[in-house]
Amino acid sequence: MKIRTLLFSLIFALASTSAGFAEFTEWQNTDYDFSQVKTVYLSDMDTSSAALMATTQEQKYKEDYRKKASKIKVVKVIMAPREQPRALLPGETAASSETKAPAVAKTADVVTIPQAAIDAKADIYILAELEQCDVDSYLVPAHTEWKSRQVEENYVDKDGQLHSFYRTENYPEYVPDRDVPYVTVGVRFQWFDTKTGKLVASSEDVRRRDSENNPSSVYNRIIDRFYKNMKDTLEK
Repeated sequence: MKIRTLLFSLIFALASTSAGFAEFTEWQNTDYDFSQVKTVYLSDMDTSSAALMATTQEQKYKEDYRKKASKIKVVKVIMAPREQPRALLPGETAASSETKAPAVAKTADVVTIPQAAIDAKADIYILAELEQCDVDSYLVPAHTEWKSRQVEENYVDKDGQLHSFYRTENYPEYVPDRDVPYVTVGVRFQWFDTKTGKLVASSEDVRRRDSENNPSSVYNRIIDRFYKNMKDTLEK
């Protein structure tokens, strides 16, 4: 029982003091000359793996990604056509409405460089995938925490003068059970050479933030880092 209590206390301490984590992995083909890249074709943000429940949230993430592309000035950046939900018109069927190729050309683990990237004479095709976007919570069990406060003390000296001073007093405070929300967001970017089809660079950015139930700010930090790193790579 004592061992189990000790383990529980250690786990709780780690969980309560951690503000989250971030894991970033990046790879580049050192034989590839990124300085020769003149045009980059960006896919729309593929959100299919994240299984977002809200269409509004999905569209906002796609739009945030598209808007930030304007930060890249070192090369010409072309964004794939935006995929946007639409209602069927009278007499229209689902099959007849699918008249254009998807903005994200990916089937299982096979990536196909879209013809639009070739037609645009792009040197690089970048596939962006939102792989994880979760909101969850963990339980912090009821416990006692020690707090401190300043307590005023008074005394009268031998001359009858009143004096005051403060001392620190420690006291226990009961904290009931509480659920702490957290979000986890992960995005992967893959860079393909349009002439050979070879993967020449990739990165994965996974972040978790505690006491948070809105993934948007975490997602945008990931997107900001991607565009910053993209700019740095193409300026070499």
